[in-house]
Amino acid sequence: RNDRKAIADGYREFISKHPEKLISDTIIVDGKIEVKQKLIGAGIDIPGTFVAISTTELAKESFKSYVRETSFGDWEKVNGILTATVLLSNQPVSDKISSKKPSCENDPVCQANQLLEDFMNESNLPGLQLAVSKNGKAVYAVSKGFSSFENETPVSDSTKFRINSISKSVTSLGLVKLVESGEINLDTNIKTYLPDFPDKKFPITTRQLAGHIAGIRDYDESNMKDFIQGEHYGSMIEAVSIIKDDSLLFEPGSEFHYSTFGWNLIGAVLESVTRRNYLEFMEMEIFNPIGMTNTCGDNSMGVIPERATFYDSTGLANDLGDWSYKYSGGGLLSTASDLLRFGNAVLHLPRSQKEILFSSMKTADGVETGYGLGWYIGKDKNGQTIWYHSGDSFSSSSHLVLYPDIELVIAFLGNSQEGAAFDIQEIGSLFYKESNLK
Repeated sequence: RNDRKAIADGYREFISKHPEKLISDTIIVDGKIEVKQKLIGAGIDIPGTFVAISTTELAKESFKSYVRETSFGDWEKVNGILTATVLLSNQPVSDKISSKKPSCENDPVCQANQLLEDFMNESNLPGLQLAVSKNGKAVYAVSKGFSSFENETPVSDSTKFRINSISKSVTSLGLVKLVESGEINLDTNIKTYLPDFPDKKFPITTRQLAGHIAGIRDYDESNMKDFIQGEHYGSMIEAVSIIKDDSLLFEPGSEFHYSTFGWNLIGAVLESVTRRNYLEFMEMEIFNPIGMTNTCGDNSMGVIPERATFYDSTGLANDLGDWSYKYSGGGLLSTASDLLRFGNAVLHLPRSQKEILFSSMKTADGVETGYGLGWYIGKDKNGQTIWYHSGDSFSSSSHLVLYPDIELVIAFLGNSQEGAAFDIQEIGSLFYKESNLK
């Protein structure tokens, strides 16, 4: 992810300094202009160069290439051939083909549109949603690109995207309500709620799980089974079997170590306490009351209306297995508009609940982690207080940021990993001032 972001940042910097030196046009395959190939191709445009895996019928039938999902992943054989186009020219840019962008001074909506269009052109992100609310009122919402290339289906405001690790933030709302009602004690050994969970060297609490200081491991990057599960789990309690026999990485409380599996355990705690399936509990207690009508688990066992297609680094549709094993930690589907409703519900929680969620955890030696219960806590580039989370997989990306002091909420969703590099704080900067709001 850092490699991708560094390349994308370098590309954007080049464009901003030398806009006259780059023209984005089309890719030509076997002498024919293939706009769709440009849109779904893998790789990142860098000055003068496009590198990808060609997936034309001829290439798939005649060639093999090797790809890997991350810099640390295993190489896998795919049908296709590695291609590169390099264009060099000392000719000046013609006025006939260069386009001037309209002036957007003091117009945050126009500026936001340009940021998104530029990002999609640079990153090859297939489709996205972005929505902004101020003081509880939606002031900007946009859907761009394709939900499905194959069917030429455009993204709509009801297209369901994977929200990845923002699922932790959503789950945190269910958790804090059970804490406030006295049904969960954050500082009690989780075996109180999950008696069948094996004994570990040290006791573990729900608070430690929620703040990533419990010593539970995260994904093993050398084991793709951690990322791509073939088994469907009927509950979060069943999914605990994936990590129940693993040893702790360290004594709980001593270190910060991000862990989706830790939040899967929290989902199991919620099921044990409420005696309801995680998705049933969240739908009845969180989604329905807030009006999150397009939020659900990414259930591969049935057809989910208006679910986006997700694209991996080769530009091909790839669901990456069954996500029932991590609903509470990273397996929910939603829309940017639903996330606005969720964000505003969080901003208007009772102070006691917000103190639980947004007080930074500390390690045993007193060092703040910058993470509360399901939320990062910090300042944006302009010094504004923000509560936020982001997430990505090999085929999706998401951002959610709340500005509690000015009641600003911003949500971004994309159907490939490229969206992880989107700078959502730039959108925040556009909507700070009351004078900028329509």
